[in-house]
Amino acid sequence: MSWYLNLLLWGTPVIAAKSRVDNVPLAVRNATTIMMGTVKSNSETDLVLFNVPGSDHPDCDLLSSVDRVNLLLERHVKDTSVLVLQTKTNWRDNAQIPMLWDWIYDVKEFTSRNITVGIRGFSPRSFKRFAYAFATVPTGSFDSDAFSPEKLHVRRVRQLSGRNYWCAPTSEDVALCINELPHTNFAEELAGTPAGHHVGHLEYVLEREPDLIRSFLNCEFPGSASV
Repeated sequence: MSWYLNLLLWGTPVIAAKSRVDNVPLAVRNATTIMMGTVKSNSETDLVLFNVPGSDHPDCDLLSSVDRVNLLLERHVKDTSVLVLQTKTNWRDNAQIPMLWDWIYDVKEFTSRNITVGIRGFSPRSFKRFAYAFATVPTGSFDSDAFSPEKLHVRRVRQLSGRNYWCAPTSEDVALCINELPHTNFAEELAGTPAGHHVGHLEYVLEREPDLIRSFLNCEFPGSASV
């Protein structure tokens, strides 16, 4: 899914990274770490999406490492939007997990002094916007009763701050199509593209780089002024 989302976001200052230490900037990792006493804990994060402010400026150096990205994020943290995305195939058994983590990240202060959100001075409130989302390729038929708006597992993720998605057409009160994730969470960055909207931006990119899809499939990434 990271490949697909990065393809949708190509030519924008937004990156979709697998949640690994060598992929995610330290500022984001610090902000999403929960301290329970002296024990660190993190959500079941699969992907982290974030914009890199200033990366599309003509004078910006090449983003050659996560450390370089982290430097820009720390300098412009209030201009950074972050989306934590959990991806699962079994919706019914996993829906409660993103719901609870979304609540945790939204808490300003826990009654217990032994629980804090964020470390080293960073927290979800450090960013311009912070959201949590869930995406699934559910087992079974998409139009089955298992995905009725009234089912508990559907209701659990309906109000996520970053919304709920699946790899199927949008179904009202159930889930958005995954191709709506960029606009839903990074509308400002898409509005800043030459086209000013997502579909127009993708058409613009493909006109400039007609071999983009083939390059992605062959891991031969073309040069670009963006991230």
